[in-house]
Amino acid sequence: MPTLSRILLSSADPEALVKNLAATIEGHVAIKSGLGGMAMKIGLGALKAAKPDIAERATRNLLPHIATALEPLHSQFTTKGQGNFGDFLSQHAAQATQLVISAVDARIAASSNTMAQAVYKQFRGSTNNELKTLLPALGRVLNQHWPKTK
Repeated sequence: MPTLSRILLSSADPEALVKNLAATIEGHVAIKSGLGGMAMKIGLGALKAAKPDIAERATRNLLPHIATALEPLHSQFTTKGQGNFGDFLSQHAAQATQLVISAVDARIAASSNTMAQAVYKQFRGSTNNELKTLLPALGRVLNQHWPKTK
């Protein structure tokens, strides 16, 4: 069975996957309200002012690392062989969230982009809850790009 990285990175249109994931993340930020939502919008706006395609660039950069981090869940999913991976991620949201956050933490720590590090540090405390909220939407995007079985 192919690894999650191989499945996602060799999809029919990997750039479309990256764009759809980035748009989903940006859409999540756009609908946030309150002070936290305003702060997220300002943080993303600052990053986009420096690099307008920052969401796609970050997604493209992080996707292989996140796919590798989620491989234990992908292995469980393939063993069970039912449903779709997006729904499986939602059903295992706590574990998926921790795996993704660990991968992103490691990449941010190794990054030379001090602005990205500063923005991430500012929001790191809310990352767990935000990712749990966002996981079903990200799962739907993965499902759209999942290879069709014949």
